[in-house]
Amino acid sequence: MTQVTRKSLVVLAMLAGNLLPVSAHARSTLVVPAQFPTIQSAVDFAAPGDTIKVLPGTYAEQVLIDKELTLKGAGASKTIIQAPPTLMPHAEDPVDRAGRPTTEIVLVTNGADVAMSGFTVTGPVSGMCDPLRPRRVLRRIAGIRVINGATLDLRDSRVTGIRENPLGLCNNGNGIGVGLTTINFAGGSVGHATIKNVRVDDYQEDGIFVSGPGSTATISENVVTGQGPSPLQEHLGIVIVDRAVATVTRNTISGHLCNVPNECGPDFFSQIQSYGIAAYGVDPGSGPGPGTVISENNVVNNDVGILVADGVGCCTVSENTVTNNRFMGVVFFDGSFTTSENVITGGDVGIQVIAATVDTVAVLHEDVITGTSIAPVQELSCCGVTATAIVQTE
Repeated sequence: MTQVTRKSLVVLAMLAGNLLPVSAHARSTLVVPAQFPTIQSAVDFAAPGDTIKVLPGTYAEQVLIDKELTLKGAGASKTIIQAPPTLMPHAEDPVDRAGRPTTEIVLVTNGADVAMSGFTVTGPVSGMCDPLRPRRVLRRIAGIRVINGATLDLRDSRVTGIRENPLGLCNNGNGIGVGLTTINFAGGSVGHATIKNVRVDDYQEDGIFVSGPGSTATISENVVTGQGPSPLQEHLGIVIVDRAVATVTRNTISGHLCNVPNECGPDFFSQIQSYGIAAYGVDPGSGPGPGTVISENNVVNNDVGILVADGVGCCTVSENTVTNNRFMGVVFFDGSFTTSENVITGGDVGIQVIAATVDTVAVLHEDVITGTSIAPVQELSCCGVTATAIVQTE
């Protein structure tokens, strides 16, 4: 070997040593199905920081994302992630307090930071309800779920059909779930999300569900549409529970109406209602977290427009337009609350303040309430505690 040849090999080795680390850390764009047949195969191959471009088509699969990735579809009407005939639990999926498995079409987990846009995630999903006891839940199902410290930025997409076909009767089937408290270990599982310009519809239980201490969500400019009059007992649009903190602004929420004879109706204590927006605690005293904001939403045609319960200074409820919710526009239950500048039209009662376990005070500041059939403001006291509404017009 000549001296020149040896020098050339040394130079090539040095270049390789310099270039390989750069190549290993460069961010790549992977294309489905041109390079990978499925979304999951691209996710598995991708390095953290990569982008996965998914071309138009229907992809019948479950997807688990546990690393930092950007997923770009061709548009919600063009790139569809379809639930396979049977959803299988992932190893990361917990079970609920009753020992029932949870699973989903798309799972974001293990601290991953994920951006996703331009997709439809759709059911229907089989095996949600017990066929012999149709109101009994078999498995907890979501279209998209974010747990185990993960973060999802979801935009310009649709989540639909998270239900059985035909529509089941059990309280099960969330469009998007962020965090999870009703599971078999203390504290639950934390999730974080930004959800913007997403259409969520045709779900069996809740549209968007944010739960658990430490879980956070910014939910804005979405359209969340329930089943309309239905035999579902608990059918909710946007839900914040168990000390989760959410900012819910400029959404349109409609179509949550319970029509079960002898069970659904306007009596808060003895009957069931469905809600457009609900912020409460699954366990007593575990309502929405401080800093929760419900503002500038259009809430129309539900049993109750907005419910806030188990709260002590938790929430800002302001500048919402609440229209033709058949029983109550806004309900405050057990705690201390304030409102400002909501416009409430139609229904039986504009704002209802209810006390059942603690003295409850709601300060109502410059809300405009018209067209109610029973009362603009109503106080309901029970069980030795008192409900008080303080109406401020200036």
